[in-house]
Amino acid sequence: REVIHNAIVHKDYSSGVPIQIGIFENKLFVYNSGQLPSEWTLDTILKTHRSQPHNPDIANAFFKAGLIESWGRGIEKVIHACKAYNGTVPEFAWDNGLNVEFYAQYPKIETREETREETREEILKFIKTNPSITMKELSKELGVSEKGIEWHIKNLKNEGVIKRIGATKKGYWQIVPKEDK
Repeated sequence: REVIHNAIVHKDYSSGVPIQIGIFENKLFVYNSGQLPSEWTLDTILKTHRSQPHNPDIANAFFKAGLIESWGRGIEKVIHACKAYNGTVPEFAWDNGLNVEFYAQYPKIETREETREETREEILKFIKTNPSITMKELSKELGVSEKGIEWHIKNLKNEGVIKRIGATKKGYWQIVPKEDK
């Protein structure tokens, strides 16, 4: 989205060349023809820089609408977002305009079993550090429904991994040593 917003703000509308967007199986590219300010290079726009929009009125409208910031952090934001999403950095090239290519590298999608195992390990960590923790507190800490926590606790108890010592309100959880199982 940031790349599209920047293309609109920085487009040379007198050129007659449209913003070009290509969507392929393994990449997406956005090309916007135009000129950099005379003292700028591709390296300039890849770093934090002052804002110098080609179309200040469009930039001002986009800024007031909350679509862009008031100074040159657009590409920096794009790079950061891509790294956070899937660890990639888009390729930037200058060829009488800016070409940005995003390559597909899909984030790992965990299986239900992996998610359950992670939740189970997290429950055990919390029990280890706070044996008196309640299911409601576990639910809040882990972002898992109380029913989900109850399901995990039931399985951990049935497998002999944990046991409850004492009453529901005044008791605590105990992790059963492996040799006692």
